[in-house]
Amino acid sequence: MTIKHGKGSRVFIAEFDFSGEGRSFEISAETDMAESTVFTSTAKEFVAGQTKNAVSHAGIWTNVDDNWDEWLKTNIFPALTKAISLLPGTPAVGDICYNGEIKEIRAGRPIRVDDICAINAEYIIDGPLGRANLLEYEIAAAVGAQTGIGQNIGVASATQMWLICIHVVEYNGGAGTYRIAIQESSDNGATDPYSTPAGASKDFSNTGGSFVFTVNGAREAWARVVTTQEAGTPTCKFLVTLAKVNLQ
Repeated sequence: MTIKHGKGSRVFIAEFDFSGEGRSFEISAETDMAESTVFTSTAKEFVAGQTKNAVSHAGIWTNVDDNWDEWLKTNIFPALTKAISLLPGTPAVGDICYNGEIKEIRAGRPIRVDDICAINAEYIIDGPLGRANLLEYEIAAAVGAQTGIGQNIGVASATQMWLICIHVVEYNGGAGTYRIAIQESSDNGATDPYSTPAGASKDFSNTGGSFVFTVNGAREAWARVVTTQEAGTPTCKFLVTLAKVNLQ
């Protein structure tokens, strides 16, 4: 078994890479079991409740611009459909990772000591926290139009869905349009050409950002990322994670 050192782990929230500031993250997942026992019951009875997933993240930031707490409040704390992807070890395409959509952030005001800000935050996930595959990881250098390598993630049944997180951490190209699409095939394109399911693409124009979306229903086993320059010649630094999860 190959062991990966934790020093290469990465944390992406929205379009921001927190890997250089974070020092740890923890994942917790639970499903409430509501008791339905009544006086006439012959044994304890329960019904499945709501799934609750959370990510705890600790970090220390050098207070370079003297406004870290304001920046966090503006960009991260209002968790409006913000994507989060957690990449343990040194990331490589095909690795197992985790992804989800933040619906709530619980954190106190960052502590500042000697121009260093420290924060401990808990991110409450809306829906599942997926055990995902890293489909594409283009962070070292910005790229234009390209076709990613197909990965066999297994077929998704009619009661499952794809949970996809896209993080564009850098956009170059002015008013151009950059499209990131996730495609599927039953045999890696050998006889079944790759195609993009309805709703499995996102356009980025003039800015970076993040996007979380789901594709419900039966899906083919193979998936890949294809990027196109729909207008102009923009380039981006980005990553895409895809989880196959049960419908809620």
